[in-house]
Amino acid sequence: MITISYTGIFAGYKACILLSGIVLFIGILGNYANSVKFNRINKYSPLWMLLILFLCLNSILNLPRSLFYFVIFLACILVMCRKIDTDEIEKIIKIYKVISLILAFSVFVQAFLPSLFYPFARIWFYYSNQYDILYNLGVVCHQYSGLFYEVSQAGFILSIGCVICFIQAYYKDKNRITDFIYFAILFFALILTGKRSLMLIVAALMGFFWLYNSIKKLTPIKAIALVLFTFVAVMMLDSIVMIVSQVLTKGEGGIELSGREKFWNLALDMFKESPVFGKGINSYDVYFNNSGIRELQYDFAGAHNSYFQLLAEIGILGFMLYIPAVISVLIKGIKFATKAFKNNMIEETMNLHIAIYIILVILAYALAGNPFHLPQQMYVLFLFMSVAVNLIEFDKNAFLKIKSGSY
Repeated sequence: MITISYTGIFAGYKACILLSGIVLFIGILGNYANSVKFNRINKYSPLWMLLILFLCLNSILNLPRSLFYFVIFLACILVMCRKIDTDEIEKIIKIYKVISLILAFSVFVQAFLPSLFYPFARIWFYYSNQYDILYNLGVVCHQYSGLFYEVSQAGFILSIGCVICFIQAYYKDKNRITDFIYFAILFFALILTGKRSLMLIVAALMGFFWLYNSIKKLTPIKAIALVLFTFVAVMMLDSIVMIVSQVLTKGEGGIELSGREKFWNLALDMFKESPVFGKGINSYDVYFNNSGIRELQYDFAGAHNSYFQLLAEIGILGFMLYIPAVISVLIKGIKFATKAFKNNMIEETMNLHIAIYIILVILAYALAGNPFHLPQQMYVLFLFMSVAVNLIEFDKNAFLKIKSGSY
């Protein structure tokens, strides 16, 4: 619920802390009652245990605010470590696919039927100033977020749906055309959000996915398509660079960062002051509210670059534990996806690729967003790391059966 609820009180940072505390309590209680099974954290990488210990010590630098992040982080760890079977994995993927399509529909209604959407939105976005934000972004800026009041979260969920539909369309003969249509719908909705970074990330990663897998399963038709694609890309390189520049700058020429350089510079200044240990987890928002960059005080501001914010808050030591820990899951997933494909385990390969590319989208988006700090996005990252690791465990057992001839 946390990952897909971005309206009303559930969109608030404090509400997410409360929900995370409930997740922690249920997880711990379920573990003692043996109703919820967990994988050992060291199974993922020893770095995760070292990271938890480091964050415990680092939290002292920014008490009590650091405890907010620590509660969310531990709840995410429980999500990642929970044992889930292939049926549950299928349900998780299906839920995100359905939610993203519903969200896309709501974006279309907001963009093309505003007289129908905004009366409903006034009731739906009942909390705080969410309706005002949504209305101004939609009517003034022409950036549409549908059922979510922020375009960043809407674009994030639509990107997840794009990955799922594109990869399913590639692997599944049945419903291939339908899934490609779904992908087109979701990508068009993503364009309407105005999230330029996510548009480019999704397009680039799905293009890479298609090219890489086409090379692995090269047929004459795919070979011709690959040569033509490469030829056109080379011939139109200057035009492509210009188009990307225009997308990034909204046609105004020159790279414009929408004021984000102020957010980034604050994070980098914090890092320079304490490069080894950082200023304490979750301290960026305190410094931001004291900086005068904005007049209002924010429970959550975010540096709009998770890597800069991590460096600012936990220093180079914490950064060299956190990011490699995530990448270790990614590398294991890639290795086992390759093995699964070689053993003709198409369903497992497909689901592993979905998890891998969702993680890649999030890691790329972290250059311009807050997925390591915004709770709704953190949970998606850790949930799909859980999908990857549980599929790896399933594949290990399957490979043993293949070797013994019983699979």
